[in-house]
Amino acid sequence: MPINTGTSTNTVAAHPPASAQTRAIAAFQSEDFDQAVALFSDLLTAEPENPLPHAYLAFICARQGLIEEARAFISEAARLAPAQADSFNAALGETFLKAGNPLLSEEFLFAAIQGKPDLFAAYPALAKAMRQNGRMTEAIQLLQGAATIPSATQKTLQDLLLEWLSQQGDIEALVEFCGKHQPALQMLRLSLLPRTGYAPERIRSAVRDIVSAAAMNYLPVSTDDRRLIVAPAPHKPLAIAFLVSDFRREQLSLRLEALLLHLPPERYITAMLYNDPESGAHELAQRCSLINDHCIVSFPKSDAEILQSVDELGIQVLVDMDGLSARNRFSLFAAARVPCKLSWDDTALLRESGFTCIQGEALSDDHPLTFALPGMGELHNFADFAITPRPADEPPRFGCLCAAVHYNRDNWRLFAKLLAQTPASRLVINLAELGEMAQAFISEIFAKAQVAPERLEFIRAIDLESLATAWNRVDVGLAPLEGPGDMALPLGLWMEKPYLALAGDAPWSRRPAAWLATLGLDDFIARTPDDLLTRAAHLFHAPNALRRTDLRQKMRALPGASAQNFALDFATRLEKTLSL
Repeated sequence: MPINTGTSTNTVAAHPPASAQTRAIAAFQSEDFDQAVALFSDLLTAEPENPLPHAYLAFICARQGLIEEARAFISEAARLAPAQADSFNAALGETFLKAGNPLLSEEFLFAAIQGKPDLFAAYPALAKAMRQNGRMTEAIQLLQGAATIPSATQKTLQDLLLEWLSQQGDIEALVEFCGKHQPALQMLRLSLLPRTGYAPERIRSAVRDIVSAAAMNYLPVSTDDRRLIVAPAPHKPLAIAFLVSDFRREQLSLRLEALLLHLPPERYITAMLYNDPESGAHELAQRCSLINDHCIVSFPKSDAEILQSVDELGIQVLVDMDGLSARNRFSLFAAARVPCKLSWDDTALLRESGFTCIQGEALSDDHPLTFALPGMGELHNFADFAITPRPADEPPRFGCLCAAVHYNRDNWRLFAKLLAQTPASRLVINLAELGEMAQAFISEIFAKAQVAPERLEFIRAIDLESLATAWNRVDVGLAPLEGPGDMALPLGLWMEKPYLALAGDAPWSRRPAAWLATLGLDDFIARTPDDLLTRAAHLFHAPNALRRTDLRQKMRALPGASAQNFALDFATRLEKTLSL
């Protein structure tokens, strides 16, 4: 519909100018553009010095794709009210964004903040326009700068920045963001710190600060006292409770259901503390509710309400199943008046603040605050997923099958270097629960190393079955350089596909190499990143070195191969420790 800028047959004489303007704006807001154009056109004649009719006609033109007319109207509005020119440009930029024209949106929004850098209300829309224009890195840099400055829009800017960094899976940026802006997200920061590659003492110091702030009133057990202060009464079952903050993690690890199913009922009364707000959507949570003796739905109850329920049940042992989980409630765990508290922490970092951590003997270091289980301390009674051999005449395909959020920027840069050195190779990357933003973020890093995008194969495997299928697509995996990784690693060995890993010096990075050493795969353990590249290149040129046909058999001989034995061993070791 063309815009009529002349005098309408509907004169403004019958309506006072203010009334006409109010009616015109109301028509615009209700998207009755015919009526809005007629009223604003009348106002051009009735109030030639009023900038608002020109501005609103520019917005209508933008909605209708009349670009030059929009430019002319907004220019006139700015001429009539120079002090409002930046606000007019910002509003027109937002209108173009809603109309699906991010290029023009960015043009006008950028002009607005150039003229008025403290026009923070325009920054979210500008960042969104830049993102749609393929300039994600610059968009995040814009938000990072603006989010540090106090303003009425600061919370909006921080929320958008957090959302985008999370969707990208940018570990270091998320850790820095949580440290600077969001005290409520320190648990997220805690869960990501072991994956950053930061200096060990920096990580330890941050963990101590975070856990101390979360625990507040918690008094840690002396590291010189190996005894846990509870003794099971003869012929009376122990009351044990499991605090679960992430059922997705528990579904992959298999251990929770095994404990609830196989802890001897004559020796244990079990309880579940459901701290996962999405537990109602998880099949595992529903199954667990049927096989434990008591359920305490802790979300969204307060710590005081939950602790009262814990007291009433007479819980003697509380096991935090998630260790360094982004959803973990350390304040609840720390404040619980329970004689024995154990954290299933696969990084051992929580010992820094006095928590007794459950770990495997292969990962523990005989620390007084370690409750050690046999071998890796993990359950791996995986299903007999079919193993499909890869064609022998195809060049090796590498795979990062741990969820992408376990790999930091340095990981991706190193793997990009690997692909650049082995031009025929390809890399399968598991985005897991991430999506297009993470794919673009990772692809950009590889593009800077001159790796063609078609050499990257992105998948989304989020359960054991889909991960097993994905392992059949690759020859050798690439473990994260820092952090413990996830259950994709032992599952890869179960699928008889080894992976390359660094011999991590920090306790929280030892797990990938420890799994390889446990199964006699020392040739896949690198000492440095350059050594990892050398070993990967050797495998690329000697594909027969990849063949493994006995890993599943070896894993069946390990302590964690039987759910029943896993649970019984946990019970026996716990009771022995408690009675020391």
